[in-house]
Amino acid sequence: AANGQATLTTAMVDDGSFDNCVLDTMYLSQSAFDCSHLPGTHMVTLTVEDAVGNTATCTVTVDVVDNIAPQVLCPGNQTVTTNLGCKANNLSGIGMSLGASPLAPGQYFDNCTSNTVTWQLSGATTGSGSASVPGSQEFTTGVTNVTYTIADAGGNNAVCNFSINVTDNTPPTWDGNGPANGDTITVNANLGGCLAQATWTVPTFSDACTPPVTV
Repeated sequence: AANGQATLTTAMVDDGSFDNCVLDTMYLSQSAFDCSHLPGTHMVTLTVEDAVGNTATCTVTVDVVDNIAPQVLCPGNQTVTTNLGCKANNLSGIGMSLGASPLAPGQYFDNCTSNTVTWQLSGATTGSGSASVPGSQEFTTGVTNVTYTIADAGGNNAVCNFSINVTDNTPPTWDGNGPANGDTITVNANLGGCLAQATWTVPTFSDACTPPVTV
């Protein structure tokens, strides 16, 4: 069940017990099961008793399964800018943790709490791991798709996806070659005319994140 509890009744295991007179009671050696009984089979004894105290028993095999998938609510898509080294790291709001309904972004919940959390990165940045994406994870410029998978002990999975778009907002830098911004080139007109030919070194620029730079 959604609360991680299950109840076995005599009607679920009795296959037509009877008595030459009248059956008085019918009971099980175990009727309550929870997530601690996962996964596996359990032997349960059904006992029937008539009005004068005569009893008979039979043993059944009960297979306890969890067929309810975890619930997950992914973090929202993010657009961030690069920091030192033309990458983005120490991002907040991209982790995954156990929560309770109603879920907040970045939380999951399951009726049984024995869960495995894994993540996968694809696109501009690739990688994989378990638990939450660590804060030290570096993301390169471009769009990275993040996929979280929550798996429970019963083999049920829940998957969610979101994206991280890393943009470069640092302009290129002048390398020191050619005229600087604001420089004036002064030349004298040729003798006998009003024309002059000016020459200069073409300025060069560099950008550590998105080379080459077009001038």
